Amino acid sequence: MRALILIVLVVAGIYLALHYIQTKGVVEDARGGIKGLKRTATVMVKNDLRVMAQEIQTWSLDHGGLPSSLEEVFGRQPRDPWGRPIIYRREGSGFQLISKGPDGLEGTEDDISIRR
Repeated sequence: MRALILIVLVVAGIYLALHYIQTKGVVEDARGGIKGLKRTATVMVKNDLRVMAQEIQTWSLDHGGLPSSLEEVFGRQPRDPWGRPIIYRREGSGFQLISKGPDGLEGTEDDISIRR
């Protein structure tokens, strides 16, 4: 009887150890995944801004000047990967496109922008 109890305890201990190792790996993967998602979103918005800037420049050549809004070019308000509207600012003969980045606050370190 004691041998059976000892075997059950050993098997239970091995199961718990394996479960802990597996759970720890899942949590570490999730943490890395969140950072990876932020990096992916940042790369996406940089590419999106470059494409939008090219489309605005093409539109400007066709219409003889810069648009007054992004809706004029795209028919809607473009949004970044975080669901926030892309900011469009005319600056003299050029323009700037801005994503507020992951924190959603304009003028912070994580903002992503492009000037043309």
